[in-house]
Amino acid sequence: MRLILCAVALTTTLLSYSVQAQGRLSRVVSTIIHDDETKTLSNRDFVKRTMEQQTYDIGGVLKMKRIFQLDRAGKVKSGLAFDGSGRPLFKFKYTYDELDRLDTEQVRDMKDSVVRVLKTVYDEQGKAHRIAKTDVDPTTIPKLHKEIFEHPELLEKKGTKLNGNQLNFKK
Repeated sequence: MRLILCAVALTTTLLSYSVQAQGRLSRVVSTIIHDDETKTLSNRDFVKRTMEQQTYDIGGVLKMKRIFQLDRAGKVKSGLAFDGSGRPLFKFKYTYDELDRLDTEQVRDMKDSVVRVLKTVYDEQGKAHRIAKTDVDPTTIPKLHKEIFEHPELLEKKGTKLNGNQLNFKK
């Protein structure tokens, strides 16, 4: 009986951060705790081909929200960034090379002016090196979370990644 209860508890926990549809993983939810103690809730929906990332300050106030469109393979194609009040700030576009590796990241403001372009080159061992073709002028950007321009998959690798929604802000 105890084994059955443990199995039920484990299954319930696993379903809180991933959902199966037709035998395939359809959604993954995770929380990234950054070095500055801010938290990003990341929700990747493979059925809708979207990824949403919401970053909160240590008090639980939404600082930024990013929504991305994914391709069939689950790679990020494009996206939008919003400030904490929902005002759109930036547009993102990602391209990939013939080996399906990240090639170019482009960030534009809502007036369609280029804010930043990063080109990724690969050495003989396949290690990626990101080169800024243009970079952000810090005086033109409102105070936002420092990772607003970070590629969403790289953002998920920064800090401590936990399964499920682990925001649990202290009151």
